[in-house]
Amino acid sequence: MKRGPRRKLLLVLGICLAFLPARGRSQGMEGLQAEHLRDVRADFNQPTEVAVGEGGEIFVLDGVNGQVKVLDERGAFPRAIGSVGEGEEQLRLPVGMDLDSRGNVYVADTGNGRVQVFSITGRHQRGIDLRARKARPVDVLVAEREGRLYVSDQEGHRILVLTMEGTFLSSWGEYGENVGAFRFPGMMALDGDRRIYVVDVLNTRIQVFNPDGGRIGQIGEWGVTPGKLFRPKGVALGPDGTVYVSDSYTGVIQAFEQTGAYRGILTDPLGRILRLTTPVGMAFDRQGRLYVVQMEINKVSVFRIGARE
Repeated sequence: MKRGPRRKLLLVLGICLAFLPARGRSQGMEGLQAEHLRDVRADFNQPTEVAVGEGGEIFVLDGVNGQVKVLDERGAFPRAIGSVGEGEEQLRLPVGMDLDSRGNVYVADTGNGRVQVFSITGRHQRGIDLRARKARPVDVLVAEREGRLYVSDQEGHRILVLTMEGTFLSSWGEYGENVGAFRFPGMMALDGDRRIYVVDVLNTRIQVFNPDGGRIGQIGEWGVTPGKLFRPKGVALGPDGTVYVSDSYTGVIQAFEQTGAYRGILTDPLGRILRLTTPVGMAFDRQGRLYVVQMEINKVSVFRIGARE
């Protein structure tokens, strides 16, 4: 592995690796038990995002390798989408992705300043060039009901709104700490009521918006105690609407109500706080299993979340 691309990808994500608190029991906080089911590996090199298709296929965005690796439900690796480079069908240090209902793959091709769209079989369909807008896309969110794509732009500290074909519609956000402003917006999620959850990385919060960019609320604030966030990176909605947030610095995953109320922290079956290594992107499958990318150790871990302790 060349050290240059790896360092660049870590810089994009803003990940701090200097300190991970000691493993211990979740004393004084609500524990959400997470049973570790298995790990998924496929010679990844700094993976960042994961998605699960309707048929159970696992899509892993393999950042430094510039590919989307597609694995079957058992974890076998049958194919890859894309390759490293700047060409029409290539990717350079991609960070985020999403799927539509037909299994098409939308990739935030961060290093090339565009969104790339591939079919489920890997055929390149189109590229959406965002360089004229001086954008650095780090995630793309598919909202088929609105016929829109939402792209988080870390260069402009804003959210770009596009048609599904890539025509620019609008944007919202600016650099800052105020309501609706961002300091490095990152990964996003969409709930059943069309609310958009945006990880606001350096403001250490999740901001919640309606489809037109009206701010609805906020989840989390700065800190390292329960219910606080230090370096939030991934966000995913559980089957019951619970909002799960990964913190790449502390290595924990916390759960919140959609209102922002703190629900608990993931623990192992013995009640110890679950500590992961640079957890980033997350996704749930149709069976309610949680997939978590552990970027620095090049794997995706799968958990079943049980009842509260």
